[in-house]
Parts: sequence; C-alpha cells; structure tokens
Amino acid sequence: MRFVFAIIVVVGIVSTVTAQLSDRCLGCICQASTKCKKDIGCTAAGVCGPLLISWPFWADAGKYVIKGTSPSSSNAYSDCATDLYCAAETVKAYMEKYEKDCNGDGVINCEDYARIHKLGPSNCGDASFFTTEYGTLFKQCSAAVSP
Repeated sequence: MRFVFAIIVVVGIVSTVTAQLSDRCLGCICQASTKCKKDIGCTAAGVCGPLLISWPFWADAGKYVIKGTSPSSSNAYSDCATDLYCAAETVKAYMEKYEKDCNGDGVINCEDYARIHKLGPSNCGDASFFTTEYGTLFKQCSAAVSP
C-alpha cells in the first residue's frame, strides 16, 4: 500500500512525461530506488534524493535546477536531486537522451528505463537486473500498477 501512495505522489508532481516514460513507470523507478522516500537527502555513496541521482547523472541530463537557482550554484545538484519534481525532470531528460532497448525484446519500455536508471546505458542489458533488490522492487511495483 505504501508504494502505491508513493507512486501517486510522483504522478501528482510530474504531469508531462514522454509517452514511454509514464508517470507509473517513474513512480516504480522511485519505488525501486528508495521506496520513494522524499526526505532521503544525500548518501555517502554519492547519490541524492528519492531517485538516487548522482552528480554525473544530473550533469549528463542537463543540470536541471529548481526555479531561481543557477546550475553553477554549489547546491544546485543536491537541491534538484532532493526535490521530487526536479529529480523526476532530470530522470526524464536522461532517459530521452539515452533510451534504448536494454533487454532485447524489440520494444523500449519501462523496464528498459529502470535498467538504464540503475545500471546506466552501457550496462543496462545485464542479465542479473532482476536478482538485485532494485530489480525485485521494480518488478513488484510494475505488477501492482499495470493497467
């Protein structure tokens, strides 16, 4: 029940996403990342926010910022990554840049986006994806929110 609430939060915040990266998909990526804990902050592993965004991921996506903040501000990255809306926009931009068919099924869909988010575009075909906690949580969420 908690992850459904987390998905609703993301759906309510992100109104426009690409056709493939749906609100539900973004919600499941959030659920798999941190169970969509909006107050997670930054970790010692160098990732921040409910979507666990790293500085290189943020920069590669185009250095999205909260309105009124400069990308060159010392807090721009962490402020964006810990803000659910800004973090979601960052993930959306990253996926638009790197979308690909990671699992080789001939379709680019939510599973591919989740793989890219966790493993990066170069390693997203890794067969061990669903053996990880992230992969398991993503699969459970996807099954729960499928139309």
